[in-house]
Amino acid sequence: MRLRVLGALASVGTLLVGLLLAGAAAPAAAAGLTFDGQVFSITTNQGLAGMRVEIVAVNDDGSFGAVLLSTTTTDTPGDPGRFVLDLPATKPAGRAAIRAVDPAGRYLPSYDNWGRTYPAPYNLAGNGVWDALYSDYAPWRGTSFAMGAAGRFVPIAPVRVADTRVNGHGPMQRGSWYRISMPALPGEPVAYVLNVTATGTQCDASYLAVGMNVVGYVSGAETSIVNARAGADVANLTTIRFGTRYPELGGDWVQLYNHECATDVVVDLQGYYDSGSPDGAGYVPVTPERVVDTRSGAGPLGAGESRRVDLAALAPDMPDDAVAVAVNLTATGTTAVTSYLSAYPTGYTPGRSTSVLNARQGQDVANVAVVPLADDGSFEVYNDAGRTDVVLDVQGWYTATGGVSFFPLDHRRLTTGDALLGAGQERVVGAPGRGIEIPADAQALAVNLTSAAGSEATSYVTAYPAGVARPLASNLNTVRGVDLANSAVVGLGAGGHVLYNNAGSVLLLEDIQGYFAPGPLD
Repeated sequence: MRLRVLGALASVGTLLVGLLLAGAAAPAAAAGLTFDGQVFSITTNQGLAGMRVEIVAVNDDGSFGAVLLSTTTTDTPGDPGRFVLDLPATKPAGRAAIRAVDPAGRYLPSYDNWGRTYPAPYNLAGNGVWDALYSDYAPWRGTSFAMGAAGRFVPIAPVRVADTRVNGHGPMQRGSWYRISMPALPGEPVAYVLNVTATGTQCDASYLAVGMNVVGYVSGAETSIVNARAGADVANLTTIRFGTRYPELGGDWVQLYNHECATDVVVDLQGYYDSGSPDGAGYVPVTPERVVDTRSGAGPLGAGESRRVDLAALAPDMPDDAVAVAVNLTATGTTAVTSYLSAYPTGYTPGRSTSVLNARQGQDVANVAVVPLADDGSFEVYNDAGRTDVVLDVQGWYTATGGVSFFPLDHRRLTTGDALLGAGQERVVGAPGRGIEIPADAQALAVNLTSAAGSEATSYVTAYPAGVARPLASNLNTVRGVDLANSAVVGLGAGGHVLYNNAGSVLLLEDIQGYFAPGPLD
């Protein structure tokens, strides 16, 4: 039986926005005031027993302090996951947030009934949750929390799930959201791996972002996925967590936000993370390793040509039971004005109807892909038009046994790019702060890298684990005057990870999408 959120709060965030904007009074509460509700699974809508609901202090920098109040959800037969939290007689001082956490570590912290993994910005205005709990707004006497879990990867042959050019939706408009229905998939999906392409953009610069935490056009989004611009098809890989499964929303979905001007959007599903079975693949991070560079090998791919990549022969450290690879692809020396590359298991020719990278004449273009492997450990790269050289750097492996799980997070800025990164300089990214809580046993991060304000015509950025020698590999190719983004799965070493810029100076932004760490299914 699927449980619905408490009728009093169809959306915690929406109601709190209204409360704060209205400037509701916050009188002292009478003794015996309580806050009640239910904690449920974001994928099954079933109540969860044994979860801890807590009010936690919020520091000035957005990180979390001491737990101020807490209670544990019940295991009542037929109606688990209920809680009642006793509140002080008067409103405490300071700023605080309310969340549900799993002491066993399977589920990620949740801050509302949409399953947000951080408090929405408006929930931290003023004194945060204290202002809501001690207001006259009666519905804030109860709410619910949806919790997402860690999952192991399920590779699939790439499939197109949205194309606004042909599906009747039309271009996404300025400041608009687009809810994309996802296909029914086996198990309990907790996150989707998607290649998102912006095309037909009608202004010099816009961006696409995950729609969950965007309040409106004026404030925009803190993070981004794709930096769109007129005259270019721009693609990037992203991992987006599962949205709360409300029947009125018509099934499973993700949501995108477009900021500045009209643009069409194409979305290809490359795989998903499943929390319902240990049969998915675990991730094994490696120091980036270059396995193909056609400039010094077999030469460029021609128009309509596919080329087999035999990873079993090219990558000596490839695990015997690898079922997919995280690989950074770079197209360089492209002769066509525009082309696209596809990557798919050897022999799966329908994969050519999807794309992982949009190549452009006169520019080095990179994108990361998670590619399922054929039984012999190989995959194919296809080039659509003209000739182009291809460079492939392995970032990690997905293995049938072993490896670690993925913990999906709402996208959040990890490094703000307050200072330019100069030529040959490195930046060590350690503890993130700002409420981003990464466990000590995390082995890798899924991030999005964005370059801006580059001073050289071209440069490149490499991301790699701290404490190891910088590898011959790249994650992002920068261009003067153009904001460019590319995702990466970067391993963690002692002290975190390193970002290196090769030439000139660049403003480098980094957004976290989740982390890989041992989970209950591993």
